Amino acid sequence: PYSLTLLDANNCSFDKDYLMIANPFDTVGVERTHVKCKGESTGGIDILAIAGGVAPYTYLWSNGASTQDLIYIGAGSYNVSITDAASCTIDRLVLVSEPSQAVSAVANSTPTLCFGSYDGTATLDISGGVSPYYIEWVDENLLGVNPDSLSQGIYYYQVMDENGCIFN
Repeated sequence: PYSLTLLDANNCSFDKDYLMIANPFDTVGVERTHVKCKGESTGGIDILAIAGGVAPYTYLWSNGASTQDLIYIGAGSYNVSITDAASCTIDRLVLVSEPSQAVSAVANSTPTLCFGSYDGTATLDISGGVSPYYIEWVDENLLGVNPDSLSQGIYYYQVMDENGCIFN
């Protein structure tokens, strides 16, 4: 409790005790969206709500933004200072992650035994991204092909990981 004593010019005093009750506040919840593909800016942070304190609230993020939520952000650590109308401030740290490596592939092939035969093969060594991977093979006419029965020619492939990240 706080005590207040007022003294006037006649030496008369007035005493009063006050109990100050703080109105603490905090985030009710924070949702984050991690970056889908290495190096992209597809992440986000959503401050769901604030409980307590005195509205309105202001936000100041470590990247300079002053909005409640962040969208289209890259991976990293984001600190937000939230201040209520009574000038009380709380700080929150939110981490947004991304896959450690971009999806990539290296093609390996076995040539046909004879001209015009369909016994050539191609395989891919895929790394990075998030498994499982989806692979599509096409020929120079963009027609789908089976990589286990190829003739001589040029073939193209596309690898897509679970997050939709693509390597051609």
